[in-house]
Amino acid sequence: MKWFSGSQWLTRVALMALLVCVHAAPTRGQDPNLAPSFGNVTLKADFNPDPFTKKLTAGGNIKTDKGGITAFVAQAPDFCVDYTAGAFPLTIRAESAADTTLLINLPDGSWVADDDSGGKLNPSITFAKPQSGRYDIFVGTIKNENAPATLIVTELAPKAQAANAGGAPNPNLDPAFGSVNLKGGFNPDPFTKQVTAGGELTTNLGNFQHHVAKAPDFRLNYTADKYILTIRVESGADTTLLINTPDGKWIADDDSGGMLNPSISFNPPMTGRYDIYVGTIGDANAQANLIITELKQ
Repeated sequence: MKWFSGSQWLTRVALMALLVCVHAAPTRGQDPNLAPSFGNVTLKADFNPDPFTKKLTAGGNIKTDKGGITAFVAQAPDFCVDYTAGAFPLTIRAESAADTTLLINLPDGSWVADDDSGGKLNPSITFAKPQSGRYDIFVGTIKNENAPATLIVTELAPKAQAANAGGAPNPNLDPAFGSVNLKGGFNPDPFTKQVTAGGELTTNLGNFQHHVAKAPDFRLNYTADKYILTIRVESGADTTLLINTPDGKWIADDDSGGMLNPSISFNPPMTGRYDIYVGTIGDANAQANLIITELKQ
């Protein structure tokens, strides 16, 4: 049997304890309680200037699948937004030349993540009814690499995501027949506007094929109240409606208004910008009346 001196024995015990601790040490995970690496901001609904932007470095040494997206993030949040919610949707997105992701710890403690919803490998998350509180934001990367990125926080609808440079409708262009600001309970009701339906583009946005212009025909800036909002068209031609809603989504209709006329009702409607395209099933343009109303249909 090999004997150890007292000092040798203590050293051996200490080394064994250290090995046990190293072996048992838990893997570090992302920790929203740590101080954000690139700072924080306090924003209140209807903040200005909008968007708010911050340059930072995406990626980190921790591989995570929180939110259903596998990505590499840092242990500490990259940025923190203390937000007071109002009537507007909130969008948090990132832009980078690398394939980046978003991982956000929400005010209620839940996690959400995204990879490519912003287009061109950029992540984007929109909260139609955002919570008030702290948003701890991790900008990650799909590959194990760091990359410069710009974090963008906005209440403007992420319309650019839906518009491609090629031949897609672009809701960021000026509307051909003007715009109107309406608030719930507006008078006179209905509001009507004569427009020309149809256009040079063929699109299947809204799940059916129709012809629309590249720019919106009309823009509604709407403050919602307790009323149902209906947007419809009347024309002698077979017309359609294509609307880019305040949360950046596209919806469309063909004949729900009867007599080949389209109609879309929002119950409840969102506050924000509605970019409206009056299209045609055939490739010929046609005169049409756009109707916006809160009256029961």
